[in-house]
Amino acid sequence: MHCETPAGIVNPIREICKIGKEHGVITIVDAVASLGGIDVRPDEWGIDLCITGSQKCLSSTPGLTIISVSEEAWEVMEKRKKPIRNSYLSLLDWREAWIRNKRFPHTPLVAEIYGINQAATEILEEGLQNVFDRHAKVAKATRNGIEGMGLKLWPKKKEIASNTVTTFKLPEEVDDVEFIQRMADKYGVLIGGGFRELKGKLVRIGHMGYNATLPNIVATLVAIEKTLTDMGHPVKFGSSINAALPSL
Repeated sequence: MHCETPAGIVNPIREICKIGKEHGVITIVDAVASLGGIDVRPDEWGIDLCITGSQKCLSSTPGLTIISVSEEAWEVMEKRKKPIRNSYLSLLDWREAWIRNKRFPHTPLVAEIYGINQAATEILEEGLQNVFDRHAKVAKATRNGIEGMGLKLWPKKKEIASNTVTTFKLPEEVDDVEFIQRMADKYGVLIGGGFRELKGKLVRIGHMGYNATLPNIVATLVAIEKTLTDMGHPVKFGSSINAALPSL
């Protein structure tokens, strides 16, 4: 997992995949919440299967899974005693059908393919590094703003904090479910709560793809200030923005 969205951290996949390669392990990386917002280099980092979705950092419609496959991974699939065939899950069928006649082996999701093509075009027009810099700038402003309110970030170190999602702790007396619902209902800003073992321990702000803009983050920070104040935990209005300003 490259970006752990429930915790708001990024794992060192470059170093992990290198170790995997040294031991002859096929590496599979979930880059659903990172590719398109954080630099990911499958070939250079030795990622055999790099998987992402169309709907997050790429900002297209949901419905597509995008996978890059290394030569080593193809070889492993080909050498299986019983390769997966005649199925949407057969990567070999997809590859062979495309090589043979430039067609998909099954009925494709045509509208989604046009959508992802346009989304990728817009990213390339903005420039990959510009996209990464935009996400980094927004993430830094978000983290600074959260700390400016006197709240604590969930990641132990900012160096491992994701540039696509920010996680932080609410004051102990503030119920996360009520906080999220109240902020959405009253201020029109929706953020997420904790998941599984992190449920009730943190809340999450997503800032990836087209949502990774400074106006969106300013609106979110102000909504958090107002909601905390509404729930009996006064926050000085504008404290988050003042803390975020150096990043804007």
